[in-house]
Amino acid sequence: MTELDSTWSKGAFEIAQYNKRGPMNMRVQGWVNGPFGIDQRSYRTWVITHIVTGYSLGVYKSLRVAKTCASLIAPRHKWESMRTVPTGSPRWKETSEIIHHWQDHEKDGWS
Repeated sequence: MTELDSTWSKGAFEIAQYNKRGPMNMRVQGWVNGPFGIDQRSYRTWVITHIVTGYSLGVYKSLRVAKTCASLIAPRHKWESMRTVPTGSPRWKETSEIIHHWQDHEKDGWS
C-alpha cells in the first residue's frame, strides 16, 4: 500500500479534463506527494488528483483538509501502480466514504 511523505512539494502534474470533444489532459501547478497532486481550481476550491490517471478524487475548501484526506486514503491502495481507479471495487467504496466524510466535515465548518 502507499505511504505519503510528511511533506508536500510544489510541482506540476496533469489532470483529466472533459469537454465536448472528449477527454483531454491539462497540466496544472500545485502540491505533489507520491501519487497525489492537489491544485487550486478556484479561489476556495482544492482538488486531489491521482497523478497516474489524472482522476479527480475529491474537492475541498481548504488545502489542509485536502492533504489530510490524501494521507488517509493513501494506505488503502497501491496507487503508484494503478492505471485506472477501481470505482466498482469494495475497497474503493470504503475509500470513497473517507473522501465524502472529509467533504462533509468542511460543510459542517471543520475546514
